[in-house]
Amino acid sequence: MNIIACVKQVPDTEAQIKVKADGSGIEEGQIKWVMNPYDEYGVEEALKLKEKNGGEVTVVSLGPARAMETIRTALAMGADKGVHICDPAFDNADAFVVGNALAAVIKTLPHDIIFCGQRAIDDDAGQVGAMIAEALNLPSAVTLPPDRGCSLGRSS
Repeated sequence: MNIIACVKQVPDTEAQIKVKADGSGIEEGQIKWVMNPYDEYGVEEALKLKEKNGGEVTVVSLGPARAMETIRTALAMGADKGVHICDPAFDNADAFVVGNALAAVIKTLPHDIIFCGQRAIDDDAGQVGAMIAEALNLPSAVTLPPDRGCSLGRSS
């Protein structure tokens, strides 16, 4: 079974967020960055599915160079491969752009199911998983706690 887990790097929930003086964003210099907790649940579920059925887990992330730390975290958890989409053109992109960029890469990867976090704790939008599903013409489902994630799969 080929499993994709999408992950995003977000500010640690304990980080003190300060707005830039010009109001154009946040001061990133002193922020500790971590894997989005909801995406971490998705990686854990992907790994459980791999353990049960075999196959491999590929982690896909879109973000600046520092997002590689989040991919490395997923690899340390047991993921087999990581794909990093890094292009300044995606800086400050909305969910539609991010979802379509992730879908364009995922389309080139073998996959039977895609796991996405329920939402990201930085923007709290919860839209990227649905955008990926739409772009790939796949059904999507949002699961409720304790699963805390979203999975996309091929219909039979």
